[in-house]
Amino acid sequence: MKKTLLREFSYYVFYNLITLVSITILVSLITFFHFLLDHPIETIESWLFDNGWGLIITSKLIALYMIMKVYILNKNEKPTLKRLVWKHFIGPKKEIIPILITYVALFFLLDRINLIDHPEYEVSQVIKSFFYGLIFYLSDLFLLAQVSIDKKNIKNFIYPFIFIITSKLSFLLITVSDEKGQIFSLITYFNMMLLMFLSGANRGNRFSLLAPLIFLAVYICPLISFFGLDPVWGDSQAVLTLDIVNYSKNYVILSLLILCYLYLKKIKFKEKYGVG
Repeated sequence: MKKTLLREFSYYVFYNLITLVSITILVSLITFFHFLLDHPIETIESWLFDNGWGLIITSKLIALYMIMKVYILNKNEKPTLKRLVWKHFIGPKKEIIPILITYVALFFLLDRINLIDHPEYEVSQVIKSFFYGLIFYLSDLFLLAQVSIDKKNIKNFIYPFIFIITSKLSFLLITVSDEKGQIFSLITYFNMMLLMFLSGANRGNRFSLLAPLIFLAVYICPLISFFGLDPVWGDSQAVLTLDIVNYSKNYVILSLLILCYLYLKKIKFKEKYGVG
């Protein structure tokens, strides 16, 4: 069992290392060619900012492809869509919907939302922000769904920690770190930790992508694209904005309560059915 867990951990660590190497190479090459063309540093920074999401997602997909190739070779099985995707869409437990409604309801009740007047507002950028955010989390969750043998609770804390370190280093290559950037990192960590807990909130106690996908599509990604909680673009492409400090406090407190609830439910489920 320890050997299996170590192999699973190694897959995820190498995935993140390849992601960092890939984005470093991409940013270095782009910067080099900009310098060859005698572009000022402001132009380079602007280009990296505008295309930052594309670089991050490209790096993640490169890493995912490479690790999946190794994983499939080691498994010695012919990959099928059912084996790679559909078997990980397990119906969530009944409490997932009330949890989601609680997040959405408290968000609108507790947070002050303001309209942003963009002189050059582009709907396409908002849509891009939504799908970039979706792929940003799902690429990691997809890999973990493939390599995870079981849903040990410790993984729900360790993997988000690795995730946020890689994300933070990737963001630093694209944007300047400031106080708001630190808050984005905190929110991103709790997002991933919550998604990890939700991935195991099903009767089979297996790694499911369905509950995280629902939560991403209904809550996390709309906040990224519409409300300016984009870790790369901030509120520069958003339709609405909110007080990020106030939101982060409310979100962290609510998430801690929800995570405690999910953890206790999982322990109760294990005691009742001997699974988990």
